[in-house]
Amino acid sequence: IDFDRVPEEATFESELAGAPSPGIRMRVLAGWLRRLLRGEIDLGTIQISCGEPIPFDGQTDCHVLSRRVLASMAAARGVSTYHLRCFVSRAGAPEIDVDFLCRAIRDRGGRVIESRLRPPDDLASRTELALRGQWMHHFFPEARVLYGEDPVIAHYLERHDTLHPESSREVRDLDDPRIKALLERLLEPIRSNQREVEALLARGAVSQASDAAAITRAGRDLYRPYVENALAFVADGRQVPI
Repeated sequence: IDFDRVPEEATFESELAGAPSPGIRMRVLAGWLRRLLRGEIDLGTIQISCGEPIPFDGQTDCHVLSRRVLASMAAARGVSTYHLRCFVSRAGAPEIDVDFLCRAIRDRGGRVIESRLRPPDDLASRTELALRGQWMHHFFPEARVLYGEDPVIAHYLERHDTLHPESSREVRDLDDPRIKALLERLLEPIRSNQREVEALLARGAVSQASDAAAITRAGRDLYRPYVENALAFVADGRQVPI
């Protein structure tokens, strides 16, 4: 189940910034549902997608199974134009507009769902990064070709590209400068989080034993999912080239 807007965006943003999860509190949940039913909360388009059935038994490798589930979810998920508008509003790249993104995603087999919502003026930066996770995987094969020699990006794709393992899809539009501009804006936060985490570790501000939430709080403008990826990169014995 996917929504245009994230329920309880303020809480979601604080968790992405490293705050502990408050958990599910029934009184708060009931109050939120009442506001939703009164029309005081607008989540925009709500879509329900189902992936292909995946059989398993006692001999199934759970790691392989989890990757197949994630790939099935990514393949089935539709892309909301609200999420694309949020990206365009923050990307700072006039050559990249929503129409271009819609065409590029459809050309890559994705399904685009029209939304009436427009980005709010107070759209939080980490929430916008999270919304990219709904669609940026469509461009991972191109990222692997253009940026696969960057160890940080190669490691990220190795962990997260369940839909196109080892560039199983033919790449497209590599000569279009808009694709490179798009990938730069999608991938730079991954790189910058990696650099910041390694700088914090080098200064002794945090240790490798620190959890991702604590490191996110210790840094500046860090995004918890990318911090988790950075810690996995370091744990694998890799380093950002100087």
